[in-house]
Amino acid sequence: MRRYVLAVAMGCMVAAPTVAQSNAYFPSNQPSGGSTNTFPFGNAFGPNWRYHGLLSAANLPTSKIKITDISVAPSSFSATSGTGFAASQFQIRMDHYAGATLSTVFGSHLGPCPIDLYDGPITMSPVTLSSWNAVGLQTSFGYDGDLVPQPNLVFEIRYQGRSTVSSNPLAGFRSFSDGTASMPRLWSNTGGGTPTAADPYSATYGRYSGTGGIRVCLTYSTTCICDAPATAKLGTTMPIRLIGMTPAQPYQIATSFGQRPIFSLGTCSIALTPDDLFRLSTSGAVPALFGGYAGNVPASGNVTATLSIPAIPVLAGVCIYSAGVGVNPLCCTNTEGTQLTP
Repeated sequence: MRRYVLAVAMGCMVAAPTVAQSNAYFPSNQPSGGSTNTFPFGNAFGPNWRYHGLLSAANLPTSKIKITDISVAPSSFSATSGTGFAASQFQIRMDHYAGATLSTVFGSHLGPCPIDLYDGPITMSPVTLSSWNAVGLQTSFGYDGDLVPQPNLVFEIRYQGRSTVSSNPLAGFRSFSDGTASMPRLWSNTGGGTPTAADPYSATYGRYSGTGGIRVCLTYSTTCICDAPATAKLGTTMPIRLIGMTPAQPYQIATSFGQRPIFSLGTCSIALTPDDLFRLSTSGAVPALFGGYAGNVPASGNVTATLSIPAIPVLAGVCIYSAGVGVNPLCCTNTEGTQLTP
């Protein structure tokens, strides 16, 4: 990262400070009691799944936050000697959502540039029944609770390759769910009724219910947040903000065309593809395009940088992703997705 590579490397050798974390619960902070469901972690309906859940803005802060993890509440195991859940390919994606209900079309919930919070093989074991169990997200999500109207959140869990053998201790688990209208769900699997898909992981349509969604706890912080617009027009200048940083600390912002692979910076990580755009945005060689991408955080703790978007028609519809790093103390922001529009 040119001027800041050495500073970041030195910062990575220093333990990051403890960051205050808070929780948001859906629909309440009770991880046990009441209804349970095999969806989406149980083994009753095949090894491949796609599942959407809606999280109400009423349970979220009215400010910008960085969601760092998601927890679920297992109620019982799918195997007699069960210990948890595993899948060869597992993905969690999240996005803001304006609707109050879900449809039967998976593609109508996530925007064009959702954030991939987890993507790869997973093993959740051992899990503790009747308690909140964190998935362990690979990166974080920036929620814009200060928007008016305040948006809801939609999350997607989808996976391939989970065991359906009941004697396998990683065959999966039932989850506590909730029958309130604030917990709708959409799902597709290989044996759960019509419609079904050859591979539910990439299903277009699913079965919808206005209730019965799994209970969820979101862990979040209010520091080291990246904020960028959901869309930006070609030929305009787009703001990128870092919020809740430590005054006077060196920072670096980067932009790329993708979110993977994730690379580690000591005690935190950045979900940006190290492509040509990433390298150009961190080189310091084109300040006319990447304004204020590196420097020292002002006394306010907030940074505003700018990206000048070329008026190149072929870029219309493309998603770009931005994130930032602060050094001394070390912190990594969430990744923000922006779709370029004509």
